[in-house]
Amino acid sequence: MNLFGSSLSLSAQDPSRNQSWEGSSCPGEASQECEGFTDRHLSLSVPCSVPLEAMCSGKLQTGLLVAGYFVYLLVGAAVFQALERTAEKQEKMAAAQMKEAFLQTFTQLTKKIKFLTLLFFLATGILVFLCLPSVFFQITEGWSYSEGIYFAFITLSTIGFGDNVVGKQSDRKYFSYYRVLVAIWILFGLAWIALLFNLLTTVLEDTEKIIVKDLQQIGKGVKDIRTVVTGA
Repeated sequence: MNLFGSSLSLSAQDPSRNQSWEGSSCPGEASQECEGFTDRHLSLSVPCSVPLEAMCSGKLQTGLLVAGYFVYLLVGAAVFQALERTAEKQEKMAAAQMKEAFLQTFTQLTKKIKFLTLLFFLATGILVFLCLPSVFFQITEGWSYSEGIYFAFITLSTIGFGDNVVGKQSDRKYFSYYRVLVAIWILFGLAWIALLFNLLTTVLEDTEKIIVKDLQQIGKGVKDIRTVVTGA
């Protein structure tokens, strides 16, 4: 059997009868013998030929698809990287701005908190260590309220003139552990004074830093103005 284009040819030979048939069919009476012969022995040869142009066209299409796929990958990776860099840069700038705004707000809040803490600590200390003890000394020692304030102030400030002393009047009856209680008051009062001076120093240092920073900014602005004027 040979295939050329769309034509089909059949060649067969009977080795016992030395007969052969060739053609596309077995006409007439030979068709029965041909059919019987094909039941016994049939040798077919079918070489198939595919056009070279079709094979080359298929390989070319496959190569173009592979090349296009790789080009798409490379271009997509480059575009994605460029977009990622831009987005990352924007995110970093936004994070830096948020951080700066937070630090400014936190600094302002810290200053306000420190100032309010100082005021609260000062008011509470004056009430606990000066006003109330003065009333206590007025009742216990028989002093006036101003004398009680005077004694509390000179005692906690460590001036200690010694003109007023607690628990030394013979005509007055003091309860037990009176002087021990006064000693405890003095210790806590001195600690309050120390913390008060510490807070006051911190507030003054922060104020000094702010003043120096403002002066530097003013000096920088004046320098820039001079540079512009000189350049003009």
